[in-house]
Amino acid sequence: MDPTVLAFAQWLSYFRASSEEEKRDTAAAVRQCGREAKIQRTAVDLLRRDLNTVSTTWQQQFEAAYKALEMASKDIAALKKSRNKFEDV
Repeated sequence: MDPTVLAFAQWLSYFRASSEEEKRDTAAAVRQCGREAKIQRTAVDLLRRDLNTVSTTWQQQFEAAYKALEMASKDIAALKKSRNKFEDV
């Protein structure tokens, strides 16, 4: 066999083997990226859920405080009316 043909055949064999190895490495890297993306999506979903919980709790607390202020304002108005009536007497 011609040495040039033999060298080319060896090179082609090596190239194919390295191409298969690179394909495996690339596939493994893609799978790893997929796993990492799934972990990140899960983390984002958990953070979003926590934020929604905090937001809902904050909104409820704000509404309760607002209602308490409204009641206090009404009580103060009633006290002022009572005081004015008492002073008028």
